[in-house]
Amino acid sequence: MISAIQSLLDTHPDKTFILFNPNLEPSGAGLGIRERDRRQLFLDSFKSAYIYLCLASLSRPQLIPRELGTLHYQFEKNNYRLLRCLLTEDGPGSLNRFLKRRIYPSSSLTSTAANPPKFYLVKEWAGVRPAQEDLSKAMEGAEAVLEGLIKQLGGNEGGAVSIMKIETVEEAKRVLVEAAQTRKVAPELVGAAVVFLEKNARKRKKLPEDGEKEAAELLRKITGRWRLIFTTGTKGTQATIGKINYFPVKAVQSFGVPFSPSIPPSSPSEYANVIYLGSYPAVQVLGSFNCPKFQKLEFKVGSIKLGPIGIGSKGDGFFTFFYVDEAVAVARGQGGGLALWYKE
Repeated sequence: MISAIQSLLDTHPDKTFILFNPNLEPSGAGLGIRERDRRQLFLDSFKSAYIYLCLASLSRPQLIPRELGTLHYQFEKNNYRLLRCLLTEDGPGSLNRFLKRRIYPSSSLTSTAANPPKFYLVKEWAGVRPAQEDLSKAMEGAEAVLEGLIKQLGGNEGGAVSIMKIETVEEAKRVLVEAAQTRKVAPELVGAAVVFLEKNARKRKKLPEDGEKEAAELLRKITGRWRLIFTTGTKGTQATIGKINYFPVKAVQSFGVPFSPSIPPSSPSEYANVIYLGSYPAVQVLGSFNCPKFQKLEFKVGSIKLGPIGIGSKGDGFFTFFYVDEAVAVARGQGGGLALWYKE
């Protein structure tokens, strides 16, 4: 098979070849080390575009497959995602769900084909495909959490709980960017990523002489328009109506620029917090901001408008930012709530 593909490539060097479910291994009777290495080098010249690997075990003595999870890879994201499914019954699961002709017979043991289970993110690997040992270790670490989820949900798979443990800044950022772009990441996972970044920021030693430097860096990064994606609300709000997750309407905060590109800039310290109904700026909180030291950003309200009507002009507050980059910003507000913004 490898030799045949090599021949095709040599014959059509200007063509792009896409291989579906290739079983290409540099093996064969009588192959020497050099030939194996040559074939492996050829295989390494291909890039995986998409991988969906079903992970399952066999329940004995009936030899019924029990779905454990999946390993996903997408070329444009260049990371491998291990997902574990919350499954209380045996059954072919994804094998039957993704094939028109079921390779396992339908019976009372294949209920997952009709009622797919929920999948929960366990771990991510950037760029390099995890070895079998890495997959097994990650799955074993998820078992105890899964048992708790099953008890917590009472067998109901409708809950949205993530079991991924955030361990690096890069993992946290990937979670937050995906949450901002898709709004489909489990709120518990978004919260875990935000809390990780806050704890990570607290580990850094703050020297008094660094205060002005960090403040200038924050001002440089935060300048622009930021759409509010996720908030836990203030402590008072949480006690009254519970935690808020994805913000339900469009809300944009602007720092150092007008809230609308059509408005000419007036000051590098101008601040706006605008809530939209469709494209209409229904609520406008306008004022100024400054960053006296470190990552604390203070703002003063100059006017509040409900549509065209002014309804107030007093108030101030602050955000303590603990992570800002070219895409996302996270901070804790004066009321104690956490928030995630995505740069427009």
